Amino acid sequence: MTEKRYMPLRELDVSIQINLIHRVHGLKEAENCFNNVSSKLKGFNAHIALLNCYVHEKSAEKAEALMQKMREMGYANSPLPYNLMMNLHYGLGNCKKLDDLMNEMEGRGIKFDPFTLTIRLSAYAAASDAEGVDKIAKMMEIDPLIVPDFSVYAVVAQGYLKVGQLDKALPILKKMEELAVTTRKGKFPYDFLLKLYAGMQRRDDVLRIWEMYKQKQ
Repeated sequence: MTEKRYMPLRELDVSIQINLIHRVHGLKEAENCFNNVSSKLKGFNAHIALLNCYVHEKSAEKAEALMQKMREMGYANSPLPYNLMMNLHYGLGNCKKLDDLMNEMEGRGIKFDPFTLTIRLSAYAAASDAEGVDKIAKMMEIDPLIVPDFSVYAVVAQGYLKVGQLDKALPILKKMEELAVTTRKGKFPYDFLLKLYAGMQRRDDVLRIWEMYKQKQ
């Protein structure tokens, strides 16, 4: 396809190609693809694709170098590259890096999105930091640009449960129930609610959700 003159490559095509090559042939070939395309096709999307490959491989050194290059080129002006870097350092257990990246975002005037906050909340929960979980949950609640969906509430509820704050998890579960009734995501919301209520040993709630599930499905 790329050899057809009437189908010139676009930058988006290159980014897809990088990700596919990484999946099939590995990181080295993905890097070769990135390095061999023309400079006009090596924009934001291509850099994000390569950064995503480094994150997947947990290659912190290469990811940091590419992120710095993106800063210098003006490509680090949205939450996406920061979220990828946060995901990388969360997976590596470098929680200090998460705060550094969020502070940098604030300094650059880049708004946090739900992914930014859920990554940080998950890290706080993994560290059993109850104050941190509560801080991020409140940030989500008051941010007018963030409209929590079922998956966001799920991360918040799991965070509270992980640090033993059942009283704060319950209202979140109620909001998740409301979304489960209105969503069209099939059985997933009910499966998730059943698992959480069962983990809390709330038998009546498990039976109630089971009845809702049967009526819905």
